Amino acid sequence: MFGSEISQCRHSAYHEKSVLTGSRVDPRAIPVYSQSVNQLEATVSSSSPSPEKTGLLSRLWTFFKTTFPWWIAGGLLVYLGLTYDLNKVWMELKKANIAVLLPIWGLSAVLVFLIDSKSLTYLFSWLNTPVTFRQILPIKGASYFLNIVNYNAAAGAIALLVKKRTGIPFLESASSMLFLNVIDLTVLTVLVGVGLALTPAGITPEMYSALFAVTAVILGIYIGSLVYWNGGFDFLILGKLRTWSIFSAFRRARLKHHFALFVVRTGYILVFAVIHYVSLHLFRVAVPFAELVIYNSILTLVGTIPISFAGLGTTQVVMVALYAAYGEAEQILAYSTSIIFVFVAARVLIGYWYLGAVSDDLRSLLSRKRR
Repeated sequence: MFGSEISQCRHSAYHEKSVLTGSRVDPRAIPVYSQSVNQLEATVSSSSPSPEKTGLLSRLWTFFKTTFPWWIAGGLLVYLGLTYDLNKVWMELKKANIAVLLPIWGLSAVLVFLIDSKSLTYLFSWLNTPVTFRQILPIKGASYFLNIVNYNAAAGAIALLVKKRTGIPFLESASSMLFLNVIDLTVLTVLVGVGLALTPAGITPEMYSALFAVTAVILGIYIGSLVYWNGGFDFLILGKLRTWSIFSAFRRARLKHHFALFVVRTGYILVFAVIHYVSLHLFRVAVPFAELVIYNSILTLVGTIPISFAGLGTTQVVMVALYAAYGEAEQILAYSTSIIFVFVAARVLIGYWYLGAVSDDLRSLLSRKRR
């Protein structure tokens, strides 16, 4: 998932350039980060094998990989524009109390960033080596630039920057990010299960059965992994996986770490659920909270699939389908489009704010790649 291992470098001192101490963004960092996007994605994403590295075919392949999310997002937005009444979407947006929503969304983006950074601090401190919240903030903040385009590439970039700043080998830090993804998937699955247990009226019997089956399978696999990693049961042929570096975090994690990260990430995901619940009602889309918890979990998973830029298009299509029983499509489109743009803008600002603190590390990583 995260590419090949990069050779371990010596421990580098933490740059005291944090914005918390009043540093300014290094303007030189912007072209460096722009240059790094494609190279970091090539290093850390799980894309298909590319054609040979030289010639026209290689350039076309690179262009395709770079622009594919934009084409998907653009195509879906055009489809939505042709399918629904954009004038009505605009009217619904004007009816919403934007003066209330904008500060809520802006503060929520900052809160989510802080909770996510704290989660990473716990993750690396427990499973790798002690790190501080102050160290993680600029790494997570700068990763927002990649996160907008590709969630998995951003996770890999975090692993690369953590390696550069702490000396943790890349595959070990990548393993911790993979472990966190598993915890997140488990949290989302449990929340879907809790929502189903509340027997929400808006869930059809067919959807209930499908979600119940998927929930049972995912939770069964997770319990099996606990038996494997913490119980020492090899399931006959899987014993060799314990020696792989990419699974080192799973090998180190104790049950207390699973529980603690589960609690933290549950809070992280419930923040999104509350934001959506309040915001949708301000757009007069009255989704009951139990149904929203289920739908928000599905939307979160859809948002992590790197097939469109910042989830544009895919999120709107899925939202219209899921919330159709609670409001008109134009209301849902007005809400989903506006909140995505506000969160993307907030994350770009956070990324820019912290970019200067990691610019030297990015230059170092790029120069090593060239050599």
